[in-house]
Amino acid sequence: MDMLDHVGDQTLAYWSGVDLDALGESVTWAGSGPAPVWLDAAREHTEHWTRQQQSRDATDRPGFKQPAFLFPVLDTFLRPLAHPLRAVPAPRGALLRFTVTGPAGGDRRCERRAGGWRVDRRSAQRPTVELDAKTTWRLCTHGITPREAAGRARRAGPEQYTGPALEVVSIVC
Repeated sequence: MDMLDHVGDQTLAYWSGVDLDALGESVTWAGSGPAPVWLDAAREHTEHWTRQQQSRDATDRPGFKQPAFLFPVLDTFLRPLAHPLRAVPAPRGALLRFTVTGPAGGDRRCERRAGGWRVDRRSAQRPTVELDAKTTWRLCTHGITPREAAGRARRAGPEQYTGPALEVVSIVC
């Protein structure tokens, strides 16, 4: 816990002096080209949050699961949702809705466009994948397997879309 506290202060100091709107290095799961610096900052935030949450879970302490803390983590975790869908043969305009239930959740829409799948915060109709927030963050960090997540998910629509969506990985812990 002391290490997380120490690193957290250093991380905050670093990101406070950075232009978050500038283009920076690529963030591998977001694409191969330069990415906005804020996306790199969001990735750092999710890694810190995840390690802290794992420590809290291991010591039976409450976590930072309020929407103000958890929503940005889940939002960042679901940005690479297009990556596992990249090999799915689908016509342009095909849609998938990924819903995280609870106050920190919401819908993400994956749409097949020219050049690949794109993710945004809009909603879509079917097919759908629905998970609770705890299952989502654990799936995205390899805390549970896609098979375990599938057992907890509500899915509607073709397996060719809903199955790969459960292969999303945001950080490996």
